[in-house]
Amino acid sequence: MSKRAASPPSSSQPPAKRAPATLSTWLNVAAPTAPSILVSSPPLTDRASTFVCHATTCTSSHAATQFQSFVRALRAPSHPTESDHEMMAWRTMVLKVGKTGEDEGDWVVRYGSEDDGEKSSGATLRKCLEEEAAVDVCVVVSRYYGGIMLGPDRFTHMRTVTTQALSKLAVHFLVTELRSLDTEIDSLITSPFLYTIDSKLSIPPPVKYDGMPKDKVERLIKAREKRRDFLKGEVEKKEREWEEKIREEKEREEAEKELYKQLELAVEGAVEFDGSEVGEEGLDGEQEQTGVDPELKEVGS
Repeated sequence: MSKRAASPPSSSQPPAKRAPATLSTWLNVAAPTAPSILVSSPPLTDRASTFVCHATTCTSSHAATQFQSFVRALRAPSHPTESDHEMMAWRTMVLKVGKTGEDEGDWVVRYGSEDDGEKSSGATLRKCLEEEAAVDVCVVVSRYYGGIMLGPDRFTHMRTVTTQALSKLAVHFLVTELRSLDTEIDSLITSPFLYTIDSKLSIPPPVKYDGMPKDKVERLIKAREKRRDFLKGEVEKKEREWEEKIREEKEREEAEKELYKQLELAVEGAVEFDGSEVGEEGLDGEQEQTGVDPELKEVGS
């Protein structure tokens, strides 16, 4: 008996493939949100095993667990598929209960890790974070196993990619500081108090800091800080000169007002005094004119 031929689909388009079901989709669990800051190390491959580290800021064990879940689900050039091991470690500074944070002893370091099937890997990552003096950070090292046992070398590779990721994270914050200095310098240059300074203080063109090594970024920060301090000094000097000019102008106006007031008082006093004398002279003159008339004198004579 021959098999019945399958009926063709009603639409000319092939049916869409369903996404493979996962525990998260079955339980309707939302995918972990992407962190605001994410850096990754270059991949390191040895005997078909590849290691790569992702790092982000972190302030709690819950945030570290969320970040590990995010990296596990990440699909990117640095993490194309879920790896065989997603090893994680975190280290953060926490304020002690009842403390204000003003003293160094008010803080305590908290840390944690997870091997994810790679024995002693979590302790290795924690040790690396401690040696780098990293705080408020979480790292996840992904290992794609190539089928060959690496022995102790695998821990060296974990430390290498972790150190690289921490360095990139440090550069990220340094670049953020550098861009903030650039913004502050631009605002100082465009200040109305610096309009008389020569064109050497013109705003420099924007610089692409991505990919710069850490030591170069640190040198740029020192140079920008010196430039900012110079400009702030110039602005403060101009502000003092302007304030002094305003103070002198105000004192001059007050002196002129006082002078005008004295002049007005002097003029008013002089008019009253002259008017009284003119009245008496007028009366005397009228008496002279009416009392001693030449024509009457002639008639009488």
